[in-house]
Amino acid sequence: MEFDANFTDDNCSRIVVQFVTHKFVGKTGTEEILLDVWHSDDNANISLDNLYRDKVQNLEGKLLTMSVTNYKPYVILREGQEREGLDMRIMAEFIKKINFTMELMDYSKFIVGTIYENGSGFGMLGRVADERADIGFAGIYGSWPFVLNWTSYSTSYTRGCITGLMPIPKLLPRWHTVFISFSKQIWLATICTFFISSVATYIIAKLSAKFIESGRTAGPYTSLIQCAFQIFGMLVLQVYEGVDEEQRYLVLRTLTTLLDVMIHTLSSTYTGALASVLTIPRYGRPIDTIMELAKSKVLWAAQDIAFVFSIMNSGDPVLERVVSKFRILDDDELKKQALRGEMGFVMETMSGQTCCPSPHLTPEAMTRLRRMKEPMYFGHIVMILRKSSPYLKHLNRLFFNLRETGIIQYWEIDVTRKFTYGCGHGPQYNTGPTPLLLDHVQSAFMLLAIGLVVSSLVFFWEIIRGKVACCSKSTDLSVH
Repeated sequence: MEFDANFTDDNCSRIVVQFVTHKFVGKTGTEEILLDVWHSDDNANISLDNLYRDKVQNLEGKLLTMSVTNYKPYVILREGQEREGLDMRIMAEFIKKINFTMELMDYSKFIVGTIYENGSGFGMLGRVADERADIGFAGIYGSWPFVLNWTSYSTSYTRGCITGLMPIPKLLPRWHTVFISFSKQIWLATICTFFISSVATYIIAKLSAKFIESGRTAGPYTSLIQCAFQIFGMLVLQVYEGVDEEQRYLVLRTLTTLLDVMIHTLSSTYTGALASVLTIPRYGRPIDTIMELAKSKVLWAAQDIAFVFSIMNSGDPVLERVVSKFRILDDDELKKQALRGEMGFVMETMSGQTCCPSPHLTPEAMTRLRRMKEPMYFGHIVMILRKSSPYLKHLNRLFFNLRETGIIQYWEIDVTRKFTYGCGHGPQYNTGPTPLLLDHVQSAFMLLAIGLVVSSLVFFWEIIRGKVACCSKSTDLSVH
């Protein structure tokens, strides 16, 4: 609003004030319009309705520039075809509401861009920050704080969730069969039981021989090594010696009976678990949580850094580790890596559990990827406008009406069904049952081979040791 004071005579006895504004609406929005005139010698009141009317209610075809990027299902730009997408449908309603003409500033590739500290920038975000565009939209999260410094956020019109697509677990090698029947905790408990039982048997045998029948040996329980071999033989269901000693010492018979009960229970459990392992294929541990991703060696990638804006500089060491594993790749490289199934990728899920698959996440690639159970982060989807934009109030009112009627959720599902293939079919696992193969018993043959090699080395070592001992005795006798 401009105020002009015209002084009609030298004594300033009469003052004329003109209220001038620019047209704002229509194709010639910069044209000046005289709203009213006030004279100092006139007691007429000024029409306030004419001075403060809301021009945005009808823009009369005014040209508004939209900063967008091609990102399904928010914005779908196809050459020679009608513009589609959730945000484009919202803008179509906004056009009906305030009557403007829309012009798109788009990129053929998905480029969100960024805003620098001085307010300049590039991409979808930068064009609004430096006022080359009036409104920006295409799945913008309200959790990007640096964007709010230079633009205005609309109210949220839907919710988004960023989750990870990680490589599917690989089938474990067949030689793991003998070992994966028990978990690490059970194997550790079994090893501890073996050592404790060996020491306990040795101590009890020694005390029995000393106090019950003084001066008599304890048979196969003479040394700690013999006791260890005795217990190990019981663990592998081998017939053990020492029956005569058990008949002589009640305490040994009791201990051996308790060990038998424990070992037979353990063996039965192992046999059942082994049957399950042989029947159902076993896969490696999947990456389902952010912590597992941070600890793994798997990298994850996307076509823009915008996917980690919400978790960058969070101060959380786990999230910082996850961000450090993030890579930005071009579309061709993303397609190659997705088909290999060795890297993780980003997928956005909307409030209706519909997915926003990127071009590289084809149905074939999705068979090699697995969706994480824990999402990376949630966020509210907004549009950005110039600072102090006069369109913000009307756009927010439109969002309220569309949300209350459920139209946005309907559009979300409809656009996803028509223009995307959803979340994909996911990985296909072989759940069994599988026929018994030679590979299933290769671990047993490996243990046999290791045992033969070790026993052969020990055998040759004993022969060499015996010859050295004989030579040393002969030398001593000749000297004497």
